[in-house]
Amino acid sequence: MSGITRGWVSQPGSQATTGGWRRMLVPAAPAFWRGAPWLAVALVAIVVARLHELIPALQVLRPALAGSAALVFILALQANRESWRRVFRFTSTQLLVAYVAWATITVPFAVWPGFAFSTVRGLLPLSAMFLAVVMCAPTRANVDRVQLGFVVALATFGVGSLLWGQRIGSGRVTGAGATYDPNDMATVMAVGFTFALGLIGRVRGGTRLLVLGSAVALIAAVSASASRGGTLALGVGAVVLAAGQRGHRRVLYVAALGLGAIVMWVSAGPLFRERVISLLTIKDDYNLQDDRDGRIAVWKRGATYFLEHPIVGVGAGNFEMAEGAWFEAQGATGKWSAAHNAYLQAFADLGIVGGTIFVSLLGLSGWQARRLWHPPGSRLSAALHRPELLAGLSAFCVGALFLSLAYSGILIGLIGFIALAADMARAELTPGRPPRGSPVAPAPWFRRSW
Repeated sequence: MSGITRGWVSQPGSQATTGGWRRMLVPAAPAFWRGAPWLAVALVAIVVARLHELIPALQVLRPALAGSAALVFILALQANRESWRRVFRFTSTQLLVAYVAWATITVPFAVWPGFAFSTVRGLLPLSAMFLAVVMCAPTRANVDRVQLGFVVALATFGVGSLLWGQRIGSGRVTGAGATYDPNDMATVMAVGFTFALGLIGRVRGGTRLLVLGSAVALIAAVSASASRGGTLALGVGAVVLAAGQRGHRRVLYVAALGLGAIVMWVSAGPLFRERVISLLTIKDDYNLQDDRDGRIAVWKRGATYFLEHPIVGVGAGNFEMAEGAWFEAQGATGKWSAAHNAYLQAFADLGIVGGTIFVSLLGLSGWQARRLWHPPGSRLSAALHRPELLAGLSAFCVGALFLSLAYSGILIGLIGFIALAADMARAELTPGRPPRGSPVAPAPWFRRSW
């Protein structure tokens, strides 16, 4: 069998003979497909931004399933063995595989196994999106392309929700479709806003105007949702982003964000201002006072579900089913509430193993993003400076305190994107080595992508 067949190529100038020449071999380079960033953006638009929900007729085509199938087909044609080895060396990949595998293992033990199976099945398109992102060549240009895709896709969904989203309660705008309620939408838009602000400094011309317009649309969507948790996520993300700037840029960002906050407050409707002000009197909120349907009461019951099922939990996506079982055991009726806390949801649904993996995924991504918030000192540090990654993750983590996001597209998208950015930084900061995953003799398109 030839060396190439086994995944190895001969070093240039060496002789692969049966004589006395010593055989010199180097690992074959991973193969990258030029269109990988655009496929990643398409899956982000479907899985995270849910753009197909703006046009209900498209849902008949099952875009998430079709996109996942297209990804598998393309990777089967374009990727080689070293491409897969590269991806599965990522700790993020290993943890995500463990998360999905453990959720699958718990299905037979769930309160309602059928619903647990549906939840696990829903993780497959999310995993496909993760693969599409990390299978991109780890270059600055590709990272910026995927980030731009995140921003534009989320802004488009935000505009669609403002135009066609339903209004619930006293007029809060919900996401256009079945996936996002006002609180979920606000947190996802907050993550997109931090990505938009981070990208503005690296793009020029019409692209900068597009990103700026997207940032305005994302802010408007958060305001229209009147979500207190989403507003907190937006504020924390903005503070982390500004704190990660350097020199005079920090002053500019603080001034711009302060002005933006004033404009948002003045232009927002009275419902938004009323709900934000209510944070100052949170002790009187129903979430603290209602001893059955308030979030504190739900969280207490969630802790009980975890303690009663510490190993396998109540099953993926089965928190609401556990609520129903609790009401039945009490001989009462009531709302089968969601967990309203992603951390509690992961531990209650998947037990100590699944909950630990969930927290580990966030911790690893935070460690990777922190290194790009203030990258190691080098001549490349300015190019690697991407504080929006830690800002976006911080916004998600704050929103996750109040929302059931343990199986969400924005979670998996963030983890995959941060893993790609970390791999790009690792390649550039390793002296004497080509970027990790680049071919020995780069094709012209790869050279242009730097």
